[in-house]
Amino acid sequence: MTVSEMVDIILNDFYNKSIIEYSEHEKIRHSKNTVTKKSGIYEGSTKKALLHHLKKFNKIDEKRDFKEVKEYVEKEIIPISMLKKEHLTEFRTMEQFYWDMFKLYGNILNFDLDTLSSYSVEEAIKKNKKPKQKIVNNYYGTAKEDKKEVVEDSFDVMVDKYLAHLKDKKKLSLNTLNDYRPSYELIKETFPSKKIRELETEDLQFLEDIIKYMPSNRNKLAETRDLSIFEQVKLMKKVIEDRNNNRNIDKYEKLNPISERTQNKHYEQISNFIEYCSKIYKFDSPLDGIVLCRYRVKSSASTERLLLNDEEIKDIFDNFDYLNNNLYKTLKSDPLKVYGILLIMYLGIRPIEAGQLMVNDLQETKDAEGKTIYYLSVSDENSSDNKFFNETKSQKTDNARRKLPLTDLFIKDFRFLEFVEKRKKDKHNFIFIDDENESTIINEIKNTVRRCEDTFNRYLKNLILEILIEKLFIL
Repeated sequence: MTVSEMVDIILNDFYNKSIIEYSEHEKIRHSKNTVTKKSGIYEGSTKKALLHHLKKFNKIDEKRDFKEVKEYVEKEIIPISMLKKEHLTEFRTMEQFYWDMFKLYGNILNFDLDTLSSYSVEEAIKKNKKPKQKIVNNYYGTAKEDKKEVVEDSFDVMVDKYLAHLKDKKKLSLNTLNDYRPSYELIKETFPSKKIRELETEDLQFLEDIIKYMPSNRNKLAETRDLSIFEQVKLMKKVIEDRNNNRNIDKYEKLNPISERTQNKHYEQISNFIEYCSKIYKFDSPLDGIVLCRYRVKSSASTERLLLNDEEIKDIFDNFDYLNNNLYKTLKSDPLKVYGILLIMYLGIRPIEAGQLMVNDLQETKDAEGKTIYYLSVSDENSSDNKFFNETKSQKTDNARRKLPLTDLFIKDFRFLEFVEKRKKDKHNFIFIDDENESTIINEIKNTVRRCEDTFNRYLKNLILEILIEKLFIL
C-alpha cells in the first residue's frame, strides 16, 4: 500500500467520520476522553476535559519527538480510530501514519472545542454581563468602562475558522484549502510562543526573511529535515553565499530556496489570514502595506513562465518513448498518459479534471452556420446514468466549471471522438478509467492521474534541457 492510499483511508475512515456530530466515532471519543478531577467527573465533550487533552497534546506537539508521538497515537488515538485491523498492520510500518494520525487528532480536538463554543451560552453571559467601571478621576467622580480583553482562540482553531470562511465564500475544494494550510503553519513555526494579536510589524519583517530563504523540500531533504526552520534558513543563506563566491559543496547540490512564485503565495495567504483574524478578534493589524506584500508582478502562470515554441515542444516529445515507439501499447494500457498530456497542453485542463472526464462529458452543439462543434464539459456533475457517481467528481472552485471546444487536431489527427465512442461501446462511464467500482472509483482516478503525472515528470527531469525546465508548466 502506498502512502497516498494510507492517507486516503485515514481521512475517509477516521477523520471525516470523527468530525460528524453524534457519530459512533464521536461517542467513543468522548467516552474515552472523560476525565476525573478533584471537582468531579467531566465527560469528554466538556470544556475541562477538552482543555486537559489539548494541553497533553500540545506538550507532545512542542517537542515533536517521534517516539512520544508514536506512543501517544498507539495509546490515545488508535483505540478510538475504528480502523480495520488489516489496515493497521500495514500502517504501523509507515512512520508518516503516526505523524498524520497525530496531526488529524489535534484538529479533531479543536473541532470538539469549537463545537462546544458554538453551543455554549458562556460567551452570551460574558457579552451581556454588566461591565465593571473603573474610576479615572476621584475628584470629579468620573468613571470609564474597562476595555474588553481580546479573547483569542487557539492557533489551530483560528486556522480552521478561516479555512471554513474561505470554503463558504469562495467555494474552494478541500484539496485547495489543505494547500493553503502550510502557509499559516509558518507563523506558528516561527513564533511558537506568540499569539496572532501579539505580532508586530517587525515580527512580520522577520517572517518575510525566513520565507525568502526557506529551502525547497526542507522537511524531506536529508540535509535539512532534522533542523529547525531557523537552522534551515541559516544553512540556506550560507550555501547561497558560498555559491556567490564560487564555493560549491556537492553535499548541498540539491539545496535551493523556494521559488519566488511560492514565496508570493505564502505572503498572500499569511497576509489574508492575519487581516481576517484582526477583524474577527478585534485587534490592530500589524500589516503596514509593505511587509509580506506580493512582488509588483503578481504570481501568474502566464507571466512567470514563457511559452514553449514548436521546436521546443518537438524536442520534448521526441524524448518520450511511450509517445513514440510504444504509442499504441500505451494507448491500450494507459490512454491518459497520451491524451492527458495533449488535453493539458492544448486545452488547459487540470490533470485531475482529465482523469474525471466521463464519456458523456464529450458533447456537441451547432454554431451560427450550422457547423457541429464538439466540446468537453468540465464540471463536478455526474453525466452518467449511474447515481453512485454523484459524489465522484470535484472541482477546484465554482469558476472551474467550463466548456472546452475540441480543435481539428483532436478530432482529425488524434481521433479523440473515435476513442471516446469506443469507450461508450465497451460500456465505460469514464473516458480514462477502466476499474469503475463505486466504492474505490475516487482513489482509482487519483492513482491513475498520479501515475501519469509521475511518468511524465520522470521523463522530463531526465532531459538535459535546462532552458525548457525554466519555461515549462510542470504538471
